Amino acid sequence: MSSGAVNQERFRVVRHRPDGPLGSPDPVTEAFIEAMALGFLDGRRTQEEMQGKVDRFRQDRSLLTMVHDDNQPSIALDADIPVATFAEFPGQLCVREGVLVDTHMVTEVTVRTSHRRRGLLTKMMHASFDRAKEAGRPLAALTATEGVIYGRFGFGVAAHTGTCRVKVLHGLRLRASAIKAIEDSGVRVVVPSWEEMPAVHRESSEAYVKRTPGQVAPVSSQRRRAAGISNYLAEPGESHDLRPLVALGPDGKVRGHAIAEFSGWDSHPFTLKVHELMAADPVAELALWQALGATDLVEELSADSVVADHALRVALINGRDVVDGVTRDALWLRVLDVPEAMRARGLSSEGSVVLDVSDPLGYAQGQFLIEADEHGTRVTEASEATDSSGADVPHLSLDAEALAALYLGTCRVADLVASGRAQADEADLEALHLLFHSKVPPINTTYF
Repeated sequence: MSSGAVNQERFRVVRHRPDGPLGSPDPVTEAFIEAMALGFLDGRRTQEEMQGKVDRFRQDRSLLTMVHDDNQPSIALDADIPVATFAEFPGQLCVREGVLVDTHMVTEVTVRTSHRRRGLLTKMMHASFDRAKEAGRPLAALTATEGVIYGRFGFGVAAHTGTCRVKVLHGLRLRASAIKAIEDSGVRVVVPSWEEMPAVHRESSEAYVKRTPGQVAPVSSQRRRAAGISNYLAEPGESHDLRPLVALGPDGKVRGHAIAEFSGWDSHPFTLKVHELMAADPVAELALWQALGATDLVEELSADSVVADHALRVALINGRDVVDGVTRDALWLRVLDVPEAMRARGLSSEGSVVLDVSDPLGYAQGQFLIEADEHGTRVTEASEATDSSGADVPHLSLDAEALAALYLGTCRVADLVASGRAQADEADLEALHLLFHSKVPPINTTYF
């Protein structure tokens, strides 16, 4: 366990890594969790739930930042309970098929209502960005409970997810061609033991993440769920009766997995909640949906996180058996190192562009010449709007927030320009679209 403290005006800032062994108490982290619960309107945790949350921070290798106010009135909460919280940990993000980038994950951000508008969040965020740069992470990421907070720090919405319900009263009514595709693939779906499931999850999720732009690699809560822990989030009063499935190829190798939960006999229609479904390819994904839909007595499937244009509807006899629910932002990105981030992401087609990025915080500020050809992507500081051959290239001017929204292709260049969030010559819009568009909508199903 390691802690460090520095004085900051009237506040005491503590940074702490909960490095102890799993299952061991950690009073500093427990105080962090109490403050975090106030900010997120959580109920009181049992000691077992508190220990589970402490262990989640350990498993994610988190660094916790706490701001304490030692000068509060005596009636206020004990000063050991921080007035602001901030957590960060190392993660990975798929930025294009087959390419994962080390990413600075930000979470558990709270400021007590009595201590707002004092610059606490700004100071915590800036210090965290500095640590990300020092660690060589070109991107920062978070999932936001409120949508108006993080744009001023250069975060932009970079991926979405959605909910859906699937009618399976008489099973999943797949077209004959879809059934034949599953049969011809040799994929079969079985129920694994919980002892085998962690290894299954590692293999399956790795393949899924690599093929899914916008997807964050699994975090501790997902690994705990894959181990069959009923309260995998370590939230107050939660308990889940989880049911795993695994898709195997004809060679016996893992091709995908699903984790679901029966909603109970009091719910109507009888529903199987699909918490997680990841597969290495679309056929294995269809096989998992088919197996879930074949569950006896279940009349409906509900999925928490699906891509907006998922292929299931196309494979059904009646596409209306899939009813889409709410689409929501599922990932906010912040570009901290433009050259490294763009070299990893590349351009969507061959060509060149000059990015002129404004960033009040300085991390992404600059003009960058990006060139892509059959040899890869090159990024250099640009002093003139020319490529290596001297020909004029398109200019795109935007701020750090707009760059984050464009990075994975979530936003179209034309829409950013039309809304005044970016500037480019109208004649260049089609070329810019080809350079930045995404062939598939970025999706993230990992909440952290």
